[in-house]
Amino acid sequence: RAGLFVLDYSGDEVSTRPLPWIQDCLCAVGFGNEIMLRLAPNAQSMGLDVQIYPLDGGAPQVIPALSRGNYDEAGNVLVSPDDTMALYALSQVSENGASAGEIRTVLVFVDLQDLRQSILNSPMPELLRPLGWTEDNGAILFTTEAWSATWKLNLATGAAEKVADAAYLGRLREG
Repeated sequence: RAGLFVLDYSGDEVSTRPLPWIQDCLCAVGFGNEIMLRLAPNAQSMGLDVQIYPLDGGAPQVIPALSRGNYDEAGNVLVSPDDTMALYALSQVSENGASAGEIRTVLVFVDLQDLRQSILNSPMPELLRPLGWTEDNGAILFTTEAWSATWKLNLATGAAEKVADAAYLGRLREG
């Protein structure tokens, strides 16, 4: 069993409280500035609902699931800096491991204002890991372990282009 908690450093002592949901699964989560997203299995649609939880404890919202067919692994939730969009990786992984042709991944775009999900790209034969937003939230950077490269996906066109021959791991924030 696992739990996620808020750590409050604003007072003289650190206080904790559980994050606001029933902690009944090890579902993928992502954090924005004011929200937390949780990918929750939806048994009826065989997809993933995106549950939106305001970190201030406000009322949650649910974005209905996309049918995911035989895509059975999801994670790497990335929320935009302005909390208006998010995306996550959705993969089809065979039972036997990572041989060529056994893994396919799409990136799912989540519009947090219109409360809709849509697939951004054609399936790619690798596990994708979204890394960060770029170009005023008009594109995202992603990488893969197998390709050892960093790619940029344009959100408007769905076109992916290689931007570096090395895998981008992130950056340290100042202050």
